[in-house]
Amino acid sequence: MNLKHLAIAMALSTVTLIGFACTRAELKTFLNTESEPEAMGASPEPWGTGNMLSQDQVNVMGGLAWPQEYRDMIGTFGYPEKRNHGVDYYLSPEGKWIAVYYNSAGQATGYGYE
Repeated sequence: MNLKHLAIAMALSTVTLIGFACTRAELKTFLNTESEPEAMGASPEPWGTGNMLSQDQVNVMGGLAWPQEYRDMIGTFGYPEKRNHGVDYYLSPEGKWIAVYYNSAGQATGYGYE
């Protein structure tokens, strides 16, 4: 295990200890993420429940002060449709993908359309 993965594991352990629970599959996926986002063309894995963001949620995302904690993002927007190497993908009402980028500490650092 390299230092970056150890740091991610420690950050996840801390988050878990303060009340954030995730499934074994979510933890495994998150621990295998990289700090640099990749293009969506890299076959992101299915993750969500088939829901689409509302226009109100898209507006809220546009007004966020970054960084944001992962549990807060999930609490506000639900689980993403897809996830790939530190990037969560949500489907907008217009049918465009909104990518939320995470750093190695598991904090959302910004978003963009892909």
